[in-house]
Amino acid sequence: MNFSHKWRKWIAGCLGSASTNVLVNGSPSGEFQLERELRQGDPLSPFLFLVVAEWLNVLAERAVHKGLLEPVKVGRDEIGISHLQYADDTMFVATEKMENAWAFKCILKLFEMLSGMSVNFDKSSILGVGIDGSKCAEAADILECNVGELPTKYLGIKIGFFGKGERMRLGKYIGYLSERNLLWARVIRASQGEVCWDGEGFRTEETREMRAGWWKNVLSMSWGEYGKWFRENIEPKIGEGDSFLFWQQRWIGEKRLMEDYQRLNRLSNNQRGLVKEMGEWIEGEWKWKFLWTHELMGRELDQLEDLLSKIQNCRLVAGVKDGWRWKVSPNGLYSVNSAYKMAITTAWKVLKGRVPTSENLRKRQVIIQDSEELCVFCKGAVETIDHLFFECHETEEIWSHILRWVGKQSARHHKAKDHLLAFVNLGNKKDASFLLGVWICTIWCLWKGRNECKFNQGMWSKERMTAEIKIRLWGWRTAFKVSSSPLDFRRWIVAVNLDG
Repeated sequence: MNFSHKWRKWIAGCLGSASTNVLVNGSPSGEFQLERELRQGDPLSPFLFLVVAEWLNVLAERAVHKGLLEPVKVGRDEIGISHLQYADDTMFVATEKMENAWAFKCILKLFEMLSGMSVNFDKSSILGVGIDGSKCAEAADILECNVGELPTKYLGIKIGFFGKGERMRLGKYIGYLSERNLLWARVIRASQGEVCWDGEGFRTEETREMRAGWWKNVLSMSWGEYGKWFRENIEPKIGEGDSFLFWQQRWIGEKRLMEDYQRLNRLSNNQRGLVKEMGEWIEGEWKWKFLWTHELMGRELDQLEDLLSKIQNCRLVAGVKDGWRWKVSPNGLYSVNSAYKMAITTAWKVLKGRVPTSENLRKRQVIIQDSEELCVFCKGAVETIDHLFFECHETEEIWSHILRWVGKQSARHHKAKDHLLAFVNLGNKKDASFLLGVWICTIWCLWKGRNECKFNQGMWSKERMTAEIKIRLWGWRTAFKVSSSPLDFRRWIVAVNLDG
């Protein structure tokens, strides 16, 4: 792969200088040098694996280029897919010709010869989509693998069945659509349509209609920063500890334990262990139990004591699966209704003058620095309720954009009650409830945006804020089945014509 001699010497040095020890009857042995390969957990391991796995990608692309392998064509642009790789999972895709099965066989055998790795055909399966079962069996005989059945799972997503759960799982990957050259991102755009951000909101290429109605909702649920409010209001709920990694996932507190206890994480004999693997049940009571590479001492013992004090109140519950809890709802279950109630509460506090702005905190004799008194949006005036939500030129532009979006005009009002009454009465009676929802949602998003800038050093963006307001309203409208003219998500983002 044309790596220089110096680089190869570096890698050889890494391979030859690593040392490790093993547990013998529960006690660590003396350290010894590794003659080959890397020790488990070495940060160099994934990079070396990628270098080797790249040969599989090169072989498949060469076979397609030379016409030895016919990939599946997807979408209007006919993007060819012959294989998908994720870590050590690989999926080959091709048309039903038997020549493709032989091509795959040759590619895998060549890869074994080049890398020294072995392909486990017994754990591999072939699946046919829309083809006769006898052809699948014939291809399985060529590849010496099993015949699988649909639906199956790949990276946790069901293939051959696309229900609500799978849509939600897919949603978390939508932010990566900005990586335009990734194969899977190109495939999704080719089959479902092009979605872009142009500074004013979402824009969809009209050269092709989106095929799936759910796709628009996936976008609305998971676009970049707009899903942040949801993540801020959920927390892990530990049952038997079967879903969360003890060190590497956030399951207690606001950070992963590996961030607060880096030394202990490095010394752990089970860095990728689940929560339930870090202890045992003794007479029906859960006891934490850790295994270390060597006996702890000094500051390591202090860190362990701090760790135990942090997790001592966390009790595992046998037979109960781990999950997530929605903080806003008393029963811990997420609903659009509970999120809506949280927004109503914020709006009510604005009307009553009870939002903890800098001015209100001063009145309550809370000591704050002079620099913290200023509005986080414009940095030019003291943060009062009237200024923050209605007088600031930054928020005035937000309200102006929302008015254009609903096709209305209004005089400026700088008092909360006056602003609300004027806004709700912009339309006729049937529009009043919708306009009230718009006002509540705008107030809520402005307050959350203010908190993000003030406490999390977030970047203020008017474009992002207006898009977030529209997305929230779309979710409420869909959940509460508000009767209005049928709109798809893309048209909703552009404009809402209340007079139509």
